[in-house]
Amino acid sequence: KVRHVDEVEEAGDGEPGPPLPLLDFQSGAGTVLTSGHADMVGARIRGFINFDRPGRWLMATQSNDGVRVRIDGKIVINDPDVHSDQFSMNAELNIAAAGWYKLEVTYFERRSTSTLQLYWQRPSGTEFEIVPAAAYGYAP
Repeated sequence: KVRHVDEVEEAGDGEPGPPLPLLDFQSGAGTVLTSGHADMVGARIRGFINFDRPGRWLMATQSNDGVRVRIDGKIVINDPDVHSDQFSMNAELNIAAAGWYKLEVTYFERRSTSTLQLYWQRPSGTEFEIVPAAAYGYAP
């Protein structure tokens, strides 16, 4: 019965699920992420994200309900409360060097529909796109 991402973080780690190929999930009344549950799901997703060139990147999420995104331990997106589908504010990242960076996404879905999508806009790009599967990595 979570109402804020802080509650997911305070709960600690549960049983790890399978690796997620990318963050592009939407469901009506279906299963949330890989949980096997349709409601009241919290997740702490950890891995790496590859920024393939330095420069100014923009990032955003679309979520239902709360989400918090950290890159290298720094909160870059914070949309932590119960809400219907909505986009977060854009986060501007100045990536000094291309490479892999730690990624942590804390998310919860309270009831009904669920959405968790991570977008970016590359340096000198004009469109936001779902972060592609090739940009994600994890350590088993």
